[in-house]
Amino acid sequence: MSVGREEIPDADHESVIERVCAVDVAKATGKVCLRVPHPVADGRRVSRVWDVPATLAAVTGLAAELVGARVERVTVESTSDYWRIWFYVLEAAGLRGAMIRTCG
Repeated sequence: MSVGREEIPDADHESVIERVCAVDVAKATGKVCLRVPHPVADGRRVSRVWDVPATLAAVTGLAAELVGARVERVTVESTSDYWRIWFYVLEAAGLRGAMIRTCG
């Protein structure tokens, strides 16, 4: 019996995103962290962390890799205006939610 029960759906900020990426941008590189489901262990996740040069070719290659990994959301954090190439290239590749937070 459901009398008096109310169902409240999760807000967007409360949802668990299965395939995510974060990029911490500096002047010459971005530190990339990709978190996706483990390829063989159900219910487990795996993270990969690596540096990507802040060049058009490297960021375009990263965008292709993230699209291939079916990343659902990307967050970009940056010092100064170094975020621009990362944001625009990732957005142009169709990656959703490329949010920017600048420091300094």
